[in-house]
Amino acid sequence: MIRVVTESVADLPSEVAQQWGIRTVPYLITWDGTTYLDGVELDPGRLYEAMHHGTQSVSTGFPSAKAFEDLYRQAADGADGIVSIHISGDLSGGYAQAAQTAAQLSGLPPIRAVDSRTISMAQGYVALAAAKRAAQGGTLEEVAAAAEKARDEVHFIAAVDTLEYLFRGGRLKRSTYLIGSALRIKPMIATVEGKLQPVGRARNSGQAIKKVAALVEERARGKTLHLTVVHAGNPEGAQALLAAVKAVAEPVDGYMGQITPALGAHGGPGLVAACMWAEGE
Repeated sequence: MIRVVTESVADLPSEVAQQWGIRTVPYLITWDGTTYLDGVELDPGRLYEAMHHGTQSVSTGFPSAKAFEDLYRQAADGADGIVSIHISGDLSGGYAQAAQTAAQLSGLPPIRAVDSRTISMAQGYVALAAAKRAAQGGTLEEVAAAAEKARDEVHFIAAVDTLEYLFRGGRLKRSTYLIGSALRIKPMIATVEGKLQPVGRARNSGQAIKKVAALVEERARGKTLHLTVVHAGNPEGAQALLAAVKAVAEPVDGYMGQITPALGAHGGPGLVAACMWAEGE
């Protein structure tokens, strides 16, 4: 049996992770001098409310080598191999840390680290694709191949209220930030080849949501659409985005929830995003 593991930033609903036997390791988030385990010790709503009122002292960090080692040793029990799915290596050092840790461990079944080249539940869908293949009895190579196929089919597309947090966290170029701020637009961003890139702009939040939905429909055309909508303290926006997508496309399943604080701290309060898996043959 091949085991699949991933990180808290994959935004996998707990019931989905349990159903498919996917273990996760938490990222770290430091707020006002206190460090929390992402997805375990910090209520997302409380953080986003504070950010909405101007809190500045938020930073994030990827799991330590010891945290990854503990994850792999737990997953190794009774396993023939482990496939480890990670947030884009261009956005975090988690993938590199995991791959280095895996290479240094001995006495464990083989471990394959896979860069999902994306974030949030788009990353979660890569882990889910791997877990489904593992449940079918796939080998280490087959489970890793399923993950690599899925990462070419997943997309993270978001509308953000401001580019300030992405720029401050080093996830956005200064020129993009300055132009967007000067125009006072509602930007849309997406993961493109592992990086966060602008993919459009709108005059207001309502228009941004419609444009995100149009991008989802375009990328899902002719495919089986799995959809998750995530938000940073903006449930009304998330509901509006879900409705907008359903008006132009037909997701076969999906979830809705708050984006994990380790990601929301960079996207900023008010963010809404479509995480999609346009599953092909």
